[in-house]
Amino acid sequence: MFLNKNRLHRSHFVTSIRSARQLISHGQVFVNKRRVNNCNFILKNGDLVEFSPTIHCLIEKNLKSSRGWPMPPKYLQINYRTFQVLIIEDIKSTSLSLQFPFWLDFSTLLKSYER
Repeated sequence: MFLNKNRLHRSHFVTSIRSARQLISHGQVFVNKRRVNNCNFILKNGDLVEFSPTIHCLIEKNLKSSRGWPMPPKYLQINYRTFQVLIIEDIKSTSLSLQFPFWLDFSTLLKSYER
């Protein structure tokens, strides 16, 4: 799993994908206590993503302005008090059917496009 801007955006610690990319490129993100400057850093199960203490005020502001309380993905364990994200399972092994509360019949969907 890559440390990309979407993972940080889904944690609601940043307000946009662009701001997540900026935090990573400016070295404000740490994985297992090591500074990361590259969005293509590969994350593994058990990796801990943290932020520089200098931007904790910004993260707190972002959380307060977030629309509704965030619902994190099941493959992330997020601590909103310490601003940490723990990777608890690989996204490939996460069942997408659990994240969507409806059933979709793809054959019916494809038939509607064939017309």
